[in-house]
Amino acid sequence: MTPEWGRIVAGLATGLAIGGVYFGLLWVTVARLPRARHPYRWFYGGLALRLGAALGLFYLLLPLGWKATAAALLGFFASRQWWTATHGRRERSASARIAQPATAATQSPPLQEP
Repeated sequence: MTPEWGRIVAGLATGLAIGGVYFGLLWVTVARLPRARHPYRWFYGGLALRLGAALGLFYLLLPLGWKATAAALLGFFASRQWWTATHGRRERSASARIAQPATAATQSPPLQEP
């Protein structure tokens, strides 16, 4: 394996790791929001932590070259696909049920005026 291929493989592995941590922390944040006393702190704090860590680590990959950085981005998006496939929606959320238009069977009869 040439040194360039080694850099590309290292970039891909690093991107998978960055994506795993990023989406793992996103999962923890979203799971914690309904029970949080101050959900906005969890939301914005988690966002700042995730983005700061991911962007900082991608910045550290830049000296390996554009191919390794592109491989890291590919690994990051592959990690996203894995998280979505394994931790995706298993059932419809309450907000999706609320947003669903009512059918004739679920509508209440019109009010009668006296």
